[in-house]
Amino acid sequence: MKRFFAFLKEKIQIPWIRRLMIGIGLFVLLVGVESFLMNAKSFPARGEKRSFEPNSSLVQMQHVSSEKTDLEDGKQRRSVSGRQWPIFTINFLEEKEVNTVYLDLDFENEVIYRYTAEVTGTYFVGTESFTENARSLMEVTSKAEHTRYFLTGFTHKVEKLTITLKSVGNFSYYSGATFLYGGIKINEKMPFHFSWLRLGAGCLIAGTIMFFVCLYLDRNKIKKVVLLPGEEEKKKKLHIPWMDLVVYSIPLIAILLMYALHGNFAHTFLNPDSGTQISKELVDAFLHGHVYLDAEVPEALLALENPYNPSSRSGISGVLWDHLLYNGKYYSYYGITPVFLLFLPMHLLTGQYLYDAYGVLFFCLIGTLFMTLSYERLIRVTFQDKPLPPVMKYLAYGILFVGSGVLFNLERPYFYEVSTSCAFMCAMLALFHLVSCGVIGKKEKGKFFYYHLAASSLWGALSVLSRATMALYAVCHIILLGYFYWRNRKEALGSGKAKVGFFLSCLVPYAIFGAIQCIYNYLRFGSFFDFGIEYSLTIADFKNMPFYFDNLLTSIVNFMFGPFRFSQAPFFIEGINSHIGNHYYFFETSSTIGLYIRFPILVLMFLIPFREKGDWKVRLERVLTRWLPCFIIPFVQVAITWQSGFATRYFLDFSWPMFFFLLFYLLHEYQRAKPKMQLAWFLVLSLSLFLGSLITFNMCMIYVPSLTHHYGADMRAIYTRFYYYLAREIAFWR
Repeated sequence: MKRFFAFLKEKIQIPWIRRLMIGIGLFVLLVGVESFLMNAKSFPARGEKRSFEPNSSLVQMQHVSSEKTDLEDGKQRRSVSGRQWPIFTINFLEEKEVNTVYLDLDFENEVIYRYTAEVTGTYFVGTESFTENARSLMEVTSKAEHTRYFLTGFTHKVEKLTITLKSVGNFSYYSGATFLYGGIKINEKMPFHFSWLRLGAGCLIAGTIMFFVCLYLDRNKIKKVVLLPGEEEKKKKLHIPWMDLVVYSIPLIAILLMYALHGNFAHTFLNPDSGTQISKELVDAFLHGHVYLDAEVPEALLALENPYNPSSRSGISGVLWDHLLYNGKYYSYYGITPVFLLFLPMHLLTGQYLYDAYGVLFFCLIGTLFMTLSYERLIRVTFQDKPLPPVMKYLAYGILFVGSGVLFNLERPYFYEVSTSCAFMCAMLALFHLVSCGVIGKKEKGKFFYYHLAASSLWGALSVLSRATMALYAVCHIILLGYFYWRNRKEALGSGKAKVGFFLSCLVPYAIFGAIQCIYNYLRFGSFFDFGIEYSLTIADFKNMPFYFDNLLTSIVNFMFGPFRFSQAPFFIEGINSHIGNHYYFFETSSTIGLYIRFPILVLMFLIPFREKGDWKVRLERVLTRWLPCFIIPFVQVAITWQSGFATRYFLDFSWPMFFFLLFYLLHEYQRAKPKMQLAWFLVLSLSLFLGSLITFNMCMIYVPSLTHHYGADMRAIYTRFYYYLAREIAFWR
């Protein structure tokens, strides 16, 4: 291979032509892989065996009603008996070699978009019968014709064939389901199936690898531009970083694609009379001049001695899930920032209620945009003495985006995700202004110093009003500002005017919005510091739920170090729910793969203290300004989920500061390293991005069928069906 590239480099001198040819060669290779390897089942000689369709008299159906309706296309409409799955038995008149099975069966209701079938053959040796099961289950996905074909792998000729339908993807099977039956064909040649989806995924992966490899090869090349006298300023103004714009726009496109996969764009942007706790109930409450929700509380619920116990209120109709119940009124636990930033203004402008998922989309897009801007500004101020090669900058940014957890909030964009995504957006805006004013980095105090300083505090305060747990980061923010003042109190902030401006900019936003939150708490629960979580009508009785250290460890293990195992389920791996102790702990999904497992480079954080040097003052500074917000607080954020349990949306609360800290430290290590070590760091970050993206994608896919609720998005008929279709496309051997 090395000789081939050397020969190519010798024969083709122009680099972009050489790389274009390599790209074309990779594309041709991928087309060949798709045409031959991915379609290996359609080429063997088994297709030459005589195919046949058993006579209907030879096919017996169990758990199927005797009544049938013949349709024009030759199919029959049949219905199942009770909640049983159909069983088809074919009794051949003689031994038959069965290599492939084609099952033409679709359930009429699109909710049943997938089913699996167990194929069993019976053969005789003398008078004794034996059975042979197919090597794997037959998996049929509606609207995917090639999934109806199945390779049995039988080693004997059989006299009887049994096809037992076994399960459905979303467990929505119901009594009396009707299906369309078009027959069963034996030894039908498996069709050639060229998947543009697989080819596109392969091109994306190969193109990404080639992009980073080319950037790495060009890392030391500096463009020398010869300018005529007087053109320097003009050229500087016209310079547009096209590469940055393209790379940084990819996450925004990924967010839109993730959102579209749900079918959310099929929903109306505005709803005239429907909404959720944040998009409607809080909006109506504030417009009516009170903080309690307008919904009536059932008398039967109020009559209970302890309505917060889920078992006590079971069977009572009209109970609003995940609402707060206090003094006979319903309240909302969730923050008011998204209401006043988006949902209330939209209602005042249109008279209708904004669909929650569009709020999640808006907050995720804006939050990701300002995470990108913050990252880019930090790169510029941190590496202004020695610019960082684009390849390392883009690799680190890819890890930051994938690891931030923003994609998880788009899978089920309901009011829970509205709160976390809005808090994320506010935190990113606060970080952007914090970097812009020079508190982080080497930038000196500039013209807009006080504006950025006040804006960072404003958005930091709004993040707390969106999600109460963000108060932990607000404390870190205040500590960081205090350290900045102490470091600059004699020079940049030496005058009395500068000090007054500094403290007003830092503290006034927090004082104003902190007071608003305290007043809001008092109006609801008669206490300035009571957020009301114990009054939740939710998964458990939070009012009487004692603290369990076992649950705290369960949260840390699952969020940070949750392992995975290889599985026959789609996409090869699945998370393992680790439950420490025997107390109740809520798992929203089974996609519990820890952050350190997805991105093993995070383990390097534990080695940084041994690498850094300095006296106790320097180490204390690092603890307060780096380790506290970027390591200690994230673990505290995880620990406090012991009560609410595991949910993938919580990754957005604590992942991004950890990656900001670690990645910038690794980029510094890259700058200090020798050429061979720089190659090692390039490979480490490349593999981390690939592994993290693969497992994160897998987690997103696991999340879909593991949800048992239908939260506003049309997941069951659209997204989950596509999930199984995608799984079958990738796992082409099934």
